Amino acid sequence: MKPAKTLGWSIACGVAFLTMVMATPSQAYDMGDKACRGAAAMVFFLLELPGNMVDVSNKEGVLMGLTKGFAKGFVMMPFRGLVGVYELFTFPFDIQPGYEPVIDPEYPWGYFCGEDKAPASGTKK
Repeated sequence: MKPAKTLGWSIACGVAFLTMVMATPSQAYDMGDKACRGAAAMVFFLLELPGNMVDVSNKEGVLMGLTKGFAKGFVMMPFRGLVGVYELFTFPFDIQPGYEPVIDPEYPWGYFCGEDKAPASGTKK
């Protein structure tokens, strides 16, 4: 494997690992959460396509998931990437009160995990 390709995969795996480790719903959002959300959105923005297909399929049926979900995911992919750039480069600043996420679900794999967005402390959405 070429060194550049190896480095790219190493960075992607490292970002994925860090976001999974730091994404604990029992604490309030902070600048680290915002940076991880941004990095994850920049790397895994392609998960919007299958994620929206699954989400729409669960709510409206398989046929709608394959058509409407595909269209929604296709439109949301660049949006997720741009939100990731915004969150990564503005992570030191508390622009959204309490470092709240800009997009829902906050991580691209949230469509598949069925993650609970309401923690025990009640500080997150």
